[in-house]
Amino acid sequence: MGRLVLTEACVIQCAHGGVVQHPSTDPIRTIGGLKPNFCVDILGAAISGCPLNSPCTKVAA
Repeated sequence: MGRLVLTEACVIQCAHGGVVQHPSTDPIRTIGGLKPNFCVDILGAAISGCPLNSPCTKVAA
């Protein structure tokens, strides 16, 4: 099986359904016309829409 790659078109959610905002920081590369995501794009990224009373706000790990 080939490598799996996250792109900025992927939907990443917290465990409760909040959506991670993860735009790619790569200005050049594309994979199938989509910009790839790297760890720097995802770790610390903002989370919106988490339904908890104390909602998830950032990707920690």
